[in-house]
Amino acid sequence: MRKLIVTIATLFPITAMAGGVISPLLKGTPSPDVDEWKKKIEEQLKEKPKFPEEKEYPQPFHAPNGYEYPVKDVCVACHSYAAHTKDETLAPFYNAHSTFMSCTTCHYKASDISYAWVEIDDEGNAKIVKDTQDMYGVRYVKAGGRVALSGIDSDARITPVVNGKPVEIPLKGNEGILHDPGAVSIIYSNLAKDPFKCADCHSANPPLNLVGLGFSQERIQDIENNEVVKGLLQEGKIYFPNFIWKR
Repeated sequence: MRKLIVTIATLFPITAMAGGVISPLLKGTPSPDVDEWKKKIEEQLKEKPKFPEEKEYPQPFHAPNGYEYPVKDVCVACHSYAAHTKDETLAPFYNAHSTFMSCTTCHYKASDISYAWVEIDDEGNAKIVKDTQDMYGVRYVKAGGRVALSGIDSDARITPVVNGKPVEIPLKGNEGILHDPGAVSIIYSNLAKDPFKCADCHSANPPLNLVGLGFSQERIQDIENNEVVKGLLQEGKIYFPNFIWKR
């Protein structure tokens, strides 16, 4: 099981990206309204969403909360994996996706963009994973007579790539960004005003190259025709994914 240990490192003034690579998210000019960004940062760090800590769940339908993941990027260090809160219907699904998709997958767009599985190592380097056959959810596997989604013990997430460089900001070596209004203002100025939503990726023509990401044809078919998405968007109801019943 993936484990999440949400800790924020001691903050230091930002100097340069780990490994000397400047993320596209940090290219630009800081906002002149720095004081407003300073207030936003203080509010976010103070009111950061947290996962529930209940130790008992209704049985037999729920299990204790197992969403424990190592926080290795700047976005999650500030917002947590429970960043989405405004839409009560879709927020839980967006938050669940953030454990295997970088925030920038939906919130960053560019004409020369591609996508890859990217893992941030303990030294603060964002590295593209070459072997994708067992990455989370790329194929169906048999598990004790049941059908489950693939998933190795890795915190790699689907991440945008521009000119061979992951559009990601590792936390290690860049802790100062969390208290740097100028840097935060640059990051937000580079984010898309209209991020991808459920129907954009769960469609016949998704922006992600699912084949290139290692997804099997069977998984691609179910992703593009996802019953949960169709139910929520078209009828306001949640349906069990078809793969649970058909195998």
